[in-house]
Amino acid sequence: MKIHIFSYEDSILEYIAGKLAGNSSDSRNKDLSKYALVFPGKRPALYLQDIFLRNFGIGSKDCLPSMFSIPEFIGFIAEKSRGKKAECDRINTPWFLYEIIKYIQKNSLDFGDLGFFKRINKFDDFFFRGLQLFDAINELDEGLIDNKVIENIKSFYSAYVPENIGRFYKHLSFIRDKFHEKLKEKGLTTSGLNYYDATDFLNNTPEFISRKFEEFEKIYFLGLSFPSNGDVDIVKALVDCGIAEFYIQIESLKDWKDYLKNIVKKCEGEEIEIVDLSKHVNSNGLGLADDNSDSFMKNSVLHLYEAGDTHSELLIFKNVLEGIGFNPEKTAVILLDAATLLPFLYYTVKQINNLDYNITMGYPLKRTPLYSLIRLIFNAQESAVYDNNNTLGQKYAARDYLNLIKHPYVKTSIGADKIAAINNIEKYVLKKGDAFVRLADIEKDCFSGEYGGYKQKQKREREGESEIGNQSADKDALIAVNVIHEYFFINFENNKITPMNFAENLLKIIELISQNNKNIFTHGFSYKLIKKTKESIDMFQNSYFKDELLEKKSIFRLFMYYMENKSATFSGIPLKGMQIMGILETRVLKFDRVIIIDVNENILPPLKKIDPILPHPIRRKIGLTTYGDYESMYRYHFRRLISGSKETHIVYVKNNKRIRSRLVEEIIWENEKKTKSLDIEGKIIPLGFKTKIFKNGKDGSGFSIDKNDDILKELDDLTSKLSASAIDTYINCPARFYYRYVLKLKETKHLKAGIGADKIGIFVHRALRGFYEGIKRNGYDIIYRFLKDDGYFKDEICRAIEEPRNIAELGINVDFGEYFIVKETAKKILYNFIKNDLKNCGTDKYIWKIIGLESEKEAQFKIEDGAGGIEKGREIRLYGKIDRIDGYKNRDIKSRGTVGADVANEGTERFLIIDYKTGASSVMPDIKKILNHGKGKPVCLNKRGDIKELIKSFQLPIYLYLFKTKQNIENYGSMDACLNLTGLTGSGKSSMPNEGGHRLYLLGDKTAKNAANFDIDAEDLMEDIFLPSLRYIIGEILNKDIPFIPDNFENRACEYCPYHLLCDKV
Repeated sequence: MKIHIFSYEDSILEYIAGKLAGNSSDSRNKDLSKYALVFPGKRPALYLQDIFLRNFGIGSKDCLPSMFSIPEFIGFIAEKSRGKKAECDRINTPWFLYEIIKYIQKNSLDFGDLGFFKRINKFDDFFFRGLQLFDAINELDEGLIDNKVIENIKSFYSAYVPENIGRFYKHLSFIRDKFHEKLKEKGLTTSGLNYYDATDFLNNTPEFISRKFEEFEKIYFLGLSFPSNGDVDIVKALVDCGIAEFYIQIESLKDWKDYLKNIVKKCEGEEIEIVDLSKHVNSNGLGLADDNSDSFMKNSVLHLYEAGDTHSELLIFKNVLEGIGFNPEKTAVILLDAATLLPFLYYTVKQINNLDYNITMGYPLKRTPLYSLIRLIFNAQESAVYDNNNTLGQKYAARDYLNLIKHPYVKTSIGADKIAAINNIEKYVLKKGDAFVRLADIEKDCFSGEYGGYKQKQKREREGESEIGNQSADKDALIAVNVIHEYFFINFENNKITPMNFAENLLKIIELISQNNKNIFTHGFSYKLIKKTKESIDMFQNSYFKDELLEKKSIFRLFMYYMENKSATFSGIPLKGMQIMGILETRVLKFDRVIIIDVNENILPPLKKIDPILPHPIRRKIGLTTYGDYESMYRYHFRRLISGSKETHIVYVKNNKRIRSRLVEEIIWENEKKTKSLDIEGKIIPLGFKTKIFKNGKDGSGFSIDKNDDILKELDDLTSKLSASAIDTYINCPARFYYRYVLKLKETKHLKAGIGADKIGIFVHRALRGFYEGIKRNGYDIIYRFLKDDGYFKDEICRAIEEPRNIAELGINVDFGEYFIVKETAKKILYNFIKNDLKNCGTDKYIWKIIGLESEKEAQFKIEDGAGGIEKGREIRLYGKIDRIDGYKNRDIKSRGTVGADVANEGTERFLIIDYKTGASSVMPDIKKILNHGKGKPVCLNKRGDIKELIKSFQLPIYLYLFKTKQNIENYGSMDACLNLTGLTGSGKSSMPNEGGHRLYLLGDKTAKNAANFDIDAEDLMEDIFLPSLRYIIGEILNKDIPFIPDNFENRACEYCPYHLLCDKV
């Protein structure tokens, strides 16, 4: 067999055009229709037609050669063998195979154990496995693998293949034959069957084959790298007959066998003649090099770019596409990840005026709004539940219900004038806080009473509109919401449905959307995507199993899986302007400038799923494509493309989730070896951007937000009830304080059917409140019973945890497994925590009483002259909610032997402010560092950075100030505050009880004296350090001359900040 080879730098298309048309003056009238050209794909034919017209003036289709892709050519030969047949759509193949499996199970005792399919009784269960089975059969057909080879798989790998799997492979040949019979019965074919029919046709004498192909003088196979066994059989049969020639591009003379392994195997024992055409094409006349290192990219300039994300990658086009010498006609943009297509079109192409382009790649339907809508419908149905013997209908998870009705297609389906109705429903659901909602309740309550007049309230306040118009708007909104509920919820509530009815419901939705939002169906890209989706729905509606009654969840999964493997193509003017393509569309083609995006691992080469029916060892043994072949194929196309260009730009994303492709690593390594230098990493160009929302700060770094009159008014309102959490937020980041408390921006509240992380802390707090309320209610002597009767103690903890009031308040669904796990974990944690706590509180040393639980306190706080530049005498109001306030006094003073004496009256010795902490970390002032900072003297901290580093949080000092002020306590010497860690062991010490070691105290006299050998008491700490520093930071908040800026001390917290997109730090 003779193989004609070219280098990567050569153009096969230019060569074959010159070979066929010649250089004579009468080329314009030359008839080339007697030739057939076969390419890997369809696009080379378009480029070759352009070459014939541009270089030789041959433009008439009657004069051009017949041009095929390899699948088209195989189908062309198959039609010669058995006539024209329609190709079976992949969605129908599982149904045919399911009928065969059921037939085997019913009628053949020899097939009693079908291995993979033994326990499949419904089509729902079989569909996904059926697709895998079809893909396996089709690949066996394309590879022309004989049934006897399949039946002997067990003997090849007896040590690795289980007995039942070995029996399955024996069944597989029978299933395969029956499947072929079924297709022939239906008048259908597949790409695999085309190979069988084509090779049967060519399994004749050379004279017969030549006679059957008499319309062609010569057939040229161009650029078929990595041909399958089926491809090789067909190519070799035609080459051996003398009517075909084979041409391919290779990197060097050393590696041509790597690209043509199946040809080498087929020609074993025969001579393969290599004809090096590159020396006739290249100007240097040297031909192909013997080694890759001498030939790869010898005439191409390479640029590497590193970006942080997809949007940063697209910044390359600002320089490349707008640069000097940019020629769209000779530029190809290769998008390895189809998900980048729309961002690229909107962000890049639309920004360049009068840029012609053509899209040759497909866009996956699973990334379209319509697919996301169908998935949201499925999510709502999947999480729906029944109760009360199904008499009240379905209840929908509130989260999934809101996600569905807020989808843009749903909101606009009822008309733009009624979108506010959706917002009204969201307000209702969020305020109610239930984990599940009923459609009937929403229809009943959402447009009446408190929620009535949803649309007119603000307008009526301005214009004095009548209540009649208000009621009319509510009625119209209710009708619109009824339509939403019918089309998007009720129509899908049946537990069993046929594919035909399911498809009809989806088509109704598309029709509803189109009535009120016609722009969706007229916009270029959207039209193509929705049209393709409708075609998929039509195919589903008209499938061979359209009348089969299927489970609701199964039919959703089945349809979405089908859509996930579908893509929409965009129509354009072929070859006009810049070409936007996938890498497989570049086969055989050559461009002056190539820009390749998303050159990351698992994208190039693409991640290949493991085949459960034909795993790697079996594929390798029987001669099917392995993952190694698959990877080599993409490596070949990648290196051929960039080596053939004059200029290549490779862009990849590098972050904590993505790394550059191994193929890029290989290129870098080759360059380092060639140049004997390791500095190529330093030549990689970084890509990135920052969003500038506000002007730069006065110091030239970051940004700042000046305090105008509106902001100062908001701050005045805020200081009428200023919380410790607000002050702590400012300490950590003034910009975050601005977004949260001045602009009042909040993350959207998401309802969760279970008990999410955001609720766990509140859940534990409520349980502790309930337990200690029980002590107050039942008397303090019950503590002794708790400590003696462990069972009773655990029952009381369980009662507090399962308190119905708390469950309802948090909107927790107790039927979810997540709640059970959290509840059981809380029981164990709180048992240990409370037991230690009670031992502390009920010892013989003290008389203890709970003074308050979740007590809300407010008090005036004067900001003195000089604090942050605020005027003298300015007062604000501090606010706090204290988890628990305890009172103690020594038993040897008064009321000895009485637990819970009234220590809030005269004679009280100590008060303890307690704040529960359920998290893994606690933040409180560092007394030792504060005293060291003042060199033994109590000093006010007048820098926010120092306050953040040393005081860290004003929560406990503010709670002490509020309680002292409200109770008229003389000084802080009789008070302390602590963080009570529910799940950790602390190390704080105080004269207060702490036998369990789980409390971190703020003011204990031992803490202050031992911290740094400074004799500072609690009064000094509060009056000379904490409160003056608090006055300063509040003054800074209110000072009109100090802008809000992002914190510049710590970046780690920025990663989790809800406002990080509004800040240019991240």
